[in-house]
Parts: sequence; structure tokens; C-alpha cells
Amino acid sequence: TRLSLKERVGGLEKEIITTALEETGGVQTEAAKLLGISRRIIRYKMEKYGIQRG
Repeated sequence: TRLSLKERVGGLEKEIITTALEETGGVQTEAAKLLGISRRIIRYKMEKYGIQRG
């Protein structure tokens, strides 16, 4: 089954956020800064993609 563009982008975004969190020891503020997004946005996306906190 082929994934839609939305599903592919979501998977990639989840991977990027997860990597940023790993690189910053789970510190959301630092991960958000690394990605150039706000802490509010990273928290929203973590919830959206089911990424566990710290």
C-alpha cells in the first residue's frame, strides 16, 4: 500500500523531532530551538505523533 504525501511527511516529521529530542537529551525547548520552531509547536507535534516526553 502506498502512503499519501501527508502520511510520508508526517513520518518524516516524527523522525526529525525524535532525533532532535535524542540529540538534546529530551529537552523540548532545546529541540524546538534546534529545529527553528516554538516549544508550543514541538509539544503539539509530539502529541500528534505520539512521541513520549522525556
